[in-house]
Amino acid sequence: MNGFEVYKIYLAIKLHFTSKTEVTTFIDTADEQLQNLKPSLKEGTDIFFTNLVALITALLWSITLLVTLSIILIYGLAIYWLNW
Repeated sequence: MNGFEVYKIYLAIKLHFTSKTEVTTFIDTADEQLQNLKPSLKEGTDIFFTNLVALITALLWSITLLVTLSIILIYGLAIYWLNW
């Protein structure tokens, strides 16, 4: 998934909740918000959403690593205390 796809989903969700129509589905909203890649590159939105996806991915990897290392540390300390 690239930044432009995330941007289209963001616009679809935004229009869905700010729309005045009675029935708006995600697919209809996504079709209405479909935009070309060139204008989004001019505005810099593609770069922003690409960086946002990279930031969220790095944050999730960091949290996963922190939880894994914490579990290993707690388990290692428990073994150390039981053998002492």
